[in-house]
Amino acid sequence: MKRFFCMKSFIFNLLVFVLVLGGFIIGLDWIVSGHISLRLAYISYLYTITCTVFCTLLLSTLYTTINKLPRFLFFIAFVAVVCVGVLLGLFSGRFIETGTVSVDRNNLFFSLLFGLAASSVMTSYTVLREKLEEKALNLQKTQLEIERLKRVESEARLASLQAKLDPHFLFNTLNSLASLLYDDPKKTEDSIVRLSELYRNVLSVSQRTMVHVRDELQVVTDYFELQKLRFGHQLEYEIECDDSLMEAELPGLIIEPLAGNIIKHALQNTDKTVKAVIQISAETRYLVIEVEDNGPGFDAEQAPAGYGLASITERLGLVYGSDYTFSIDSGRGKGTRVLIRFPINREEAGS
Repeated sequence: MKRFFCMKSFIFNLLVFVLVLGGFIIGLDWIVSGHISLRLAYISYLYTITCTVFCTLLLSTLYTTINKLPRFLFFIAFVAVVCVGVLLGLFSGRFIETGTVSVDRNNLFFSLLFGLAASSVMTSYTVLREKLEEKALNLQKTQLEIERLKRVESEARLASLQAKLDPHFLFNTLNSLASLLYDDPKKTEDSIVRLSELYRNVLSVSQRTMVHVRDELQVVTDYFELQKLRFGHQLEYEIECDDSLMEAELPGLIIEPLAGNIIKHALQNTDKTVKAVIQISAETRYLVIEVEDNGPGFDAEQAPAGYGLASITERLGLVYGSDYTFSIDSGRGKGTRVLIRFPINREEAGS
């Protein structure tokens, strides 16, 4: 309600009070007497202005405080504030008019009644206007976040497609297939089909914000299998996921970059056998993804360029707000473990 206290609101309420109450009294006098009394008009506007000034100042100052009260106490406090403002206005107007502070009982009753009605209408209008403006601002922020998410997704899709369409990856895979052509035609045929499936699945997954765990793991499986053509027994992998979680949703291509990092930053930097283990489990209302390898590891506080971790965390933040966990446990010679945790139902994020 910040703008409720601004001068713009004060002037608006003042003018409305003056026009409505003054016009009402003058119109009533016209109907009763058939003419407009200049003195009555002066007195009407005098009392209207003074009452408006005090009511507006008091409401502007105290509204935020009384609005925090329970509804019943709020209405009592609101009536009390308006009554005080009307009384101060009547006394001030009477003093300006006659030099005394005595107020006629009929004028007092009418002023209190009209002051409460007018204050309620004006305050309700101002508050509703502020809420509408706040909602419009939030909607605008949401639209900006949606656009940002689309941009990040597009960048992630492009990066993933570039990785998959990387000539080195394709050439190495084709060379491996060529070497198998005469020794194991059946394996060569299966690998070509797998390569085709990998490209098709990546193109399909990259077009969706959320995908099923089953689809994501299929991409990772095809990727590892094709890499085994190149690295052979030097690469081992294991994927553990309960069947009940296969239809759960997660941001597309969020595990695959971690699998790619194992190949690029673990397997290629050691002569030992590297084993990658991917585990997906449920923890109350959260989906937990663990990607671990026994490679050479790195300094977790200074992740090598190209790991793409910032893009993953940014996407998680845009989809789940702050209701997610992304952590890296790594060190020289002890391998790397990445933990991702987010709500199974994205609608419950933040609850």
